[in-house]
Amino acid sequence: MSVMARGCGSVLILVLTLIVGLAVDAPAQDAKFRAYNKNPIVISGQIRLAREQGQRAMELIAAAGGDTATLDQTKAIVYDAYVFTRAALGGIRSVQRDSKFPDPLLPAQIDLMEKAGFDLRQCMTDLDRVRIGQIKRLETARASLESSMAILSSVALLLP
Repeated sequence: MSVMARGCGSVLILVLTLIVGLAVDAPAQDAKFRAYNKNPIVISGQIRLAREQGQRAMELIAAAGGDTATLDQTKAIVYDAYVFTRAALGGIRSVQRDSKFPDPLLPAQIDLMEKAGFDLRQCMTDLDRVRIGQIKRLETARASLESSMAILSSVALLLP
């Protein structure tokens, strides 16, 4: 019994060590996804993170109603989605530039990623306009964000 308890205790210590290690490494992981990287797994992760941030922003836009604090938080989340999108685009461009025989779908992926980035920038501009009183721009912000999320979903399907 005592040997089994020590074994369970050792396993528990190992699991806790791993959890603490992952928590400490979270900022490093975040920085990794905010930089250009040619690794397709990282690019897929960047697109996934951008889509997750976009979904969070969509929920806030639905609840915003012109509230300044909510708009500021929403804009920050959209900006994060933009940063992840820009990093993924840089990675895809690096793959295209450095490949001897690039994937023929890379130009389409690049075009789509550029369009998604434009839509995210447009969303942030519209959120700024809502903040200064142009409440009708909230709908165009939502539409731009929705468009970028659809585009990112399409790009995710094209990735290897």
